[in-house]
Amino acid sequence: MTPPSAICPTTFSSAMRAIIFMAIPLSVAQMLTVSIMTADIWMMGRMSTIDLAAGSLAIRFYQPFYFFSLGILTIVGPLVSQGLGSGDDRHVRRSFRQGLVVALGFGTLFAIPVSQGDWLLPVLGQDQVISKHAKTYLTLSAISMPVLNIFIIFRLFVIAHDQPRIQLQAVIFGLLLNIILNYLFAYGFGPLPALGIEGIALATLCAYIAMNMYLGWVIQTKLPFKAFAPFQRLWVMDWDLTLRQLRLGIPSAILVTTETGMFTAAALMVGVYGSHAIAAASIVVQIAAIAFMLPLGISIAASIQLGRAAGMKHAQNILIIGKAALLCTTAITAIVMIIIWLAMDLILITFLASTNPDYEAIRTVAVGLFIITALFQVPDGLQAVLSGGLRGLNDTFWPAIIGFISFWGIGLGSGYVLGFWFGLGPTAIWSGVAIGLTAATIGLYVRWHLRMKAIAAGGQILSK
Repeated sequence: MTPPSAICPTTFSSAMRAIIFMAIPLSVAQMLTVSIMTADIWMMGRMSTIDLAAGSLAIRFYQPFYFFSLGILTIVGPLVSQGLGSGDDRHVRRSFRQGLVVALGFGTLFAIPVSQGDWLLPVLGQDQVISKHAKTYLTLSAISMPVLNIFIIFRLFVIAHDQPRIQLQAVIFGLLLNIILNYLFAYGFGPLPALGIEGIALATLCAYIAMNMYLGWVIQTKLPFKAFAPFQRLWVMDWDLTLRQLRLGIPSAILVTTETGMFTAAALMVGVYGSHAIAAASIVVQIAAIAFMLPLGISIAASIQLGRAAGMKHAQNILIIGKAALLCTTAITAIVMIIIWLAMDLILITFLASTNPDYEAIRTVAVGLFIITALFQVPDGLQAVLSGGLRGLNDTFWPAIIGFISFWGIGLGSGYVLGFWFGLGPTAIWSGVAIGLTAATIGLYVRWHLRMKAIAAGGQILSK
């Protein structure tokens, strides 16, 4: 079956089908990727409290570097799709190749501070005993960074070719392998010694390597990928294209990092109100992260589809794809909003037994946070798709500025003022997140509208 997105959509209905066809496996793959980390945390919790504390601390230390890398590397998908749309095989191959160079470069660079986390974490005020316990875990996580970055490039390459199911197969395989190896390496089996949390980190590294081997084999041996000779002359540098990827990717990385940082900072601010607030925030943040995977899939799909249309210089198709992506996102996030609103007690019981003596106290805080989380589903989804759509047109600088002001200025600022200055508590702090996301949506939509107006008038399609 030929994917409906194999040819640039020319009607609204075909654009909707193309986006949905691509977004579903992307969203599922994103959820399963998060599940790899969830499986690691679950295994740590079964071992001991100090293992869970050390592993969770290591993951929190690792994540900002991961999100920054992810933001930089996501530009590779639109660049490849633009080459496919224009029929420029050389640009497709070089975008992929230089993407691998950037992935390895930042993976290696960020591996240095991650590997030194056992002494950096105490400097940041974390418990020294727990930090020391995480030393080997952090070292293996550092080794995983360039491996995971390469996997991101492989994923984006196959997605740009309208083959999102292939990367889903790789993630499913990696998740299953990680679960099996977690148990074998952590507890030992036969001649294998019990490695504890170090074994969990090793299992995750092995899973990423296996996922890379699978996608690398597919790209090298299967059509349509091998037709571009993707691994040909890997050692030849294209510095102009590398600098272009960095120029477009770094603002995108800032946007991703500031958004995830807003959620982290807001959760820490809520945590000031005690253990009940911390427990409630941790549950709500996890639900918000899972819900975000749906619009994130649409965002990536939109950036790829728009990149393809931009490469073809089809201005009218860009307008159609943009409208389809925004409508699809609004519909899906509205449904998610209703589900969260109606099922918040069921969700809470899933994470926290109703027999827990602190259940009612935690629920009191969680209900307010859940209501705010439900309300910001639509703006959260729209800002993600708008930024992804602009990324597909190589427009990343102004979205980064808009995001930084919205998330760290308006969002955290309003949450701090409402929560602490006016003493309105955790719900008011979390309201700042909703305000920041709404501000970002408005700002990004204005930017999007201006770009669409200029393109419709015959202006330049791709930002320089």
